[in-house]
Amino acid sequence: MSSSAAQPEMVRQRSRQTAVRFERQRYEREHTTLCLVDTQDLHLAFSQVRRDASAGAQGQFRVVSVGRPRRLRPAIREEAYWIGCEALVNAFLHSGASRVELELNHAGKGLRITVRDNGRGINPESLTSGSNDHSGLCEMQARAEQIGARFMLRSRLAAGTEVELTIPDNIAFESPTRSGRFSWLHF
Repeated sequence: MSSSAAQPEMVRQRSRQTAVRFERQRYEREHTTLCLVDTQDLHLAFSQVRRDASAGAQGQFRVVSVGRPRRLRPAIREEAYWIGCEALVNAFLHSGASRVELELNHAGKGLRITVRDNGRGINPESLTSGSNDHSGLCEMQARAEQIGARFMLRSRLAAGTEVELTIPDNIAFESPTRSGRFSWLHF
């Protein structure tokens, strides 16, 4: 392919990347007023992402909570929400999935958020080629690293994708507050 023939493809690709970035910025602007009180509200917030991100999306979507929710640190809650939201938006807009599920797991040591779909999967070559098509994945990874969490991506062509965020309990959760007559007294 000559360099002059490759230029229109590069222009289309950059235009598509700009559109995706613009859409992500618009979505974040519209949802920055979201105030989450506790992990139960995180469940509710994730439940509303499909409605907000892709009103025309087809297929099944559910949010599942496992274990007893605990109060998250506010900064961790915000980052966890944005990482989960990005994973959901990717599944709704790009996977072609008929089923998307987000699981909030409070049962183990920490909080684990898993988004899985049965869509087309991600081509492994596109992940290693240096393409900007997956900038959202890089952003999720960077956000996870900033808060001391582990980010995992599993995907196979025609078999779907699973994104997992694991936040250790000492990072994720507020320490229980003392109550009672001498709660101000620390030993």
